[in-house]
Amino acid sequence: MKKYLLAISGLFVLWTMAAHAQPSAAVDTHIIHVLKNQFERPNKPLEVPVVVVSGDYAVADWLQGDKGGRALLRRNADGWRVQMCSGAQFKSSQVLRQAGVQADDANQISRALKKNEQSLTHEQLKKIDSFQGIMDVLSNPEHHHH
Repeated sequence: MKKYLLAISGLFVLWTMAAHAQPSAAVDTHIIHVLKNQFERPNKPLEVPVVVVSGDYAVADWLQGDKGGRALLRRNADGWRVQMCSGAQFKSSQVLRQAGVQADDANQISRALKKNEQSLTHEQLKKIDSFQGIMDVLSNPEHHHH
């Protein structure tokens, strides 16, 4: 009986881990889809060259025409949702923590952005960093367009 319960417990643990673990590419694709659905316009395509994820948080670099920035997303029961947009500020783990990101996730995102953004051109980074301030997307629904 003990072996049976152990086997069931082990299977439950594996099933739970598999249900919560999505491959990185699938998560990135989902986040890009969320951003495009929310911000892309027929005459203004949205490019998302970098997505970094840690836990239930993500930061995605975006470019749209002559503008750019970073979007902070959070995963909840309904999926990924854009919380805020900013520019260079979201490279800072301290700013991410102030925005509500858990410390470990903020540190991981900050490190991953630095690494993954090395593949971007100087012009792309300049646009992404140019977004001024921090816009709370959830509090300002009328400003959802980049």
